[in-house]
Amino acid sequence: MNKFIYINGVAVSVTEEVHYTYHKMKRREKTLIEKDTRNRLVHYDAWSDEFIRKTPINGLPVQTPEDIVISKQTRLRLYQSLALLPSAERDLIHSLFFEGKSMSALSKQLQIPPRTIGYRRDRTLKKLREMMTRG
Repeated sequence: MNKFIYINGVAVSVTEEVHYTYHKMKRREKTLIEKDTRNRLVHYDAWSDEFIRKTPINGLPVQTPEDIVISKQTRLRLYQSLALLPSAERDLIHSLFFEGKSMSALSKQLQIPPRTIGYRRDRTLKKLREMMTRG
């Protein structure tokens, strides 16, 4: 009886001994990967240059100096744009995004319908987006 193993998607006819050894080694490899996963170890196949550059030992993404500068500039532009908004719109954005209030909680607090909160939020975000892209 012919035995086959697949190499690069092509079925290759092999002896029974090669077939047995191949699948035994595949199972052993899978067992080691499962063991590493259980022990929260990174399998060596994951250690590519891209992985090492973007994921340090602590697991947090690495920020390049350019990323840090862009992030700070964007944050500064956002705060400047927020300062130019009317106080009602600024308070709405602050409550929703900085304090983390839900639209329903804010609706009850301000005694206006949630749809109105959503409309005002969308309109204000659009205005902020335009202000940030202009500046």
